[in-house]
Amino acid sequence: MAPGRFALAINQAPRIPISGAVIVDEIIAHWRMLCRAGTLPASHLLRQICETAPDFASAIAGLSDRAVDLAVPAIFTVAGIGAEETCVIEAIGRERRVHHPDAAGIVGVANDWLSPDLPGRPRIHAAAWSKDMTPAANNRLRRSAICALQAGRFEGASDLAEPVLNDHTVIVAAMNARRGEMTVEALDPPAQGGLPAVVATRRIGPKD
Repeated sequence: MAPGRFALAINQAPRIPISGAVIVDEIIAHWRMLCRAGTLPASHLLRQICETAPDFASAIAGLSDRAVDLAVPAIFTVAGIGAEETCVIEAIGRERRVHHPDAAGIVGVANDWLSPDLPGRPRIHAAAWSKDMTPAANNRLRRSAICALQAGRFEGASDLAEPVLNDHTVIVAAMNARRGEMTVEALDPPAQGGLPAVVATRRIGPKD
């Protein structure tokens, strides 16, 4: 979060199929991109934007800059200080797609591309809770739930249900760049199994 300017988040993008074996594909895809000269990890780009972009528009311009070659694909969500300042940016290599809110001012993403023509296959991690649902359907359900949450005030993990909350959830964050407030919850699965529960909470605000 850049208080008074904007807040950013990264979602893991779809995996790029190469050989058919998930682990092998991950290794090859990362190796290919990291071996290219001038690539930049998505987390490094996010930090650069937070440190240098003076406002929401500048953050969008920096994240969507095709001169930046990302080492691995990523999905960025950006929220500014105004209700209309929000968007999702899909990034793979030098390719960028910017998705603005719908008529209701809502935009959301899970771990799948919003752009149907971008390469990749949905990841299966969050689908572990249901063997009867495809990864693509799981992503659609999680995206719909995330968009629905925007209709009211988001309080954190207590507002999340399956499959948004799943056995891979380790952090839930709520950020308000306009007020300069952020709440981060750390989650851990219970010893007897089941959905993870909040084990630690840290709130950061103007007085901190």
